[in-house]
Amino acid sequence: VSVVTSDVVVGNNVTVNVTMADGITSGNVLIEINGTNYTVAVGSDRVARLSVALGVGNYSANVYYVENDRFNGTSWDNNPVSINVTGKPVPVIVLTVEGDVHYVGDHVTITATVDGVPVDITVNGAPYTAAFVADHNGTYYVVASTVENATHAAGYNNTTFTVVKRASSIVSVVTSDVVVGNNVTVN
Repeated sequence: VSVVTSDVVVGNNVTVNVTMADGITSGNVLIEINGTNYTVAVGSDRVARLSVALGVGNYSANVYYVENDRFNGTSWDNNPVSINVTGKPVPVIVLTVEGDVHYVGDHVTITATVDGVPVDITVNGAPYTAAFVADHNGTYYVVASTVENATHAAGYNNTTFTVVKRASSIVSVVTSDVVVGNNVTVN
């Protein structure tokens, strides 16, 4: 008897393949996974296949060939097979706000990168677009997030940036003494 499994990420089925000895092309195999029993028929190719969804955790599988009118029952419980079901990986979101100083009226470029998973960006709770313009001074809050899907858990990252008003300047005005009643020209 040969028992083959592989580790999986939660949300995908665990597959247990039990290959019987030459000549055993019928009957049933009982596959016990952490105390839960699954009865699977042996196919003409000598393999009993089980596909089952399991939660995150480590499991132990024991295999038993069920006695029938042709063969005695046998057990594989002295050699349990380990199965590991892992959680979905959390995507790492790299969030960047370009530039060090941002002024009211400026375009602010924000990028969020993550491999293979769509990412949503919001600024102060509103969806970010490439046409984003900082319309007031103050602190802006940026959130980048992904939603859980079949292969990844939800991901999240955040940052802030500050927008300031531009400094104003006064052009100096040079005056000379003015006599009452005379015209004055200011350039």
